[in-house]
Amino acid sequence: MSPRSAITKEGPELYNLRDDPTEQNNLVLQEPERASDLDRRMREFTQRLLDRERA
Repeated sequence: MSPRSAITKEGPELYNLRDDPTEQNNLVLQEPERASDLDRRMREFTQRLLDRERA
């Protein structure tokens, strides 16, 4: 199992699910820092899970 990123083949995706529950308005261009931060945090979390699984 390898760390999975929120970055897809089509590129990063970021949605406000409260205002856009059908994910029609990708906010990644308006909020690139937030998208990058969330992706980094998800990668770190996934890596911690993998490290724990290997221990």
